[in-house]
Amino acid sequence: MIEKKKKEEYPPLTAGLVEEGLRAMGLGEGDVVFVHSSVKDFAPARQLLSLPEMGMQYVLEGMQKTVGPQGLLAFPTFSFCYLKRRYGPTGLIWEKKTTPSKVGDMTNYFLGRRGVRRSDHPSHSVAAWGGRAEEFVAGHSYTDGTTFHPGSPWGRLCEWDGYILFYGTYLKTCTMIHAVEDWMKLPYLTVTESLIKDENDDIQIVKVTGSPSGCRDFYNVRDTKIEKLFLKTGFYRTGRICMAEITLFKARDLVRWLWRTIMDDPWVLLHRDPDDKFCWAAGRATEEHISTFNEPCPF
Repeated sequence: MIEKKKKEEYPPLTAGLVEEGLRAMGLGEGDVVFVHSSVKDFAPARQLLSLPEMGMQYVLEGMQKTVGPQGLLAFPTFSFCYLKRRYGPTGLIWEKKTTPSKVGDMTNYFLGRRGVRRSDHPSHSVAAWGGRAEEFVAGHSYTDGTTFHPGSPWGRLCEWDGYILFYGTYLKTCTMIHAVEDWMKLPYLTVTESLIKDENDDIQIVKVTGSPSGCRDFYNVRDTKIEKLFLKTGFYRTGRICMAEITLFKARDLVRWLWRTIMDDPWVLLHRDPDDKFCWAAGRATEEHISTFNEPCPF
């Protein structure tokens, strides 16, 4: 008789387990961390269904205890309030205090916590908690420059020597990649239009520059060109907390490595496929751009 293989067992998800796991990865008091998360990967479904807020309460509490009140946690809270469907989901009108995030349950849970501050960007806002949270999200509006300009939260993450944390997710979610595209002035970032509600409660159409519309090679799949190269770098740490795979690295390390990588291969973020009209045009334009580009990495 063949024995049935036992299902993999995971320890109960608690705030203490999260804190212990993050400290073992090297995080501690005062650290600045930008988090990409996937709630379904926190713990097995039967555990999540029995936990308060599907375990999100424990994960956030563990993160907050790890970095402390002088540290900082940030999450993407993108709402994609685009006017035209070709750029993303429509139907949302941007209001900083009320427009929900479209990038996961954890990001909306985070938005509802006491002391969280949010940037005023209609498509790619960022929320932060902890020391200097207000400063971290300041200067990030459609009027302040491109979506990922160096004075945005992505630039501050590098200036403040912060970390990027994948909690149950992986490189496909890494928005710092778009920041590098912006800082390298790659020619396929676009100008889009978003809907906002102004101070008089009137609906306005505004232009958003440096928008990451169009497809990329690394979206929604594993074993992509950039992920294979990333896994060879050695500047990241990995671990596990309950069921979630954890990856941690310094934002500056990613930016410097990706800068060099794009200089070596302008197609590394794009499909090299003539049938993919966006990527084919973007890749050819990027080849031409990189051939004369000689700006140093800002971080």
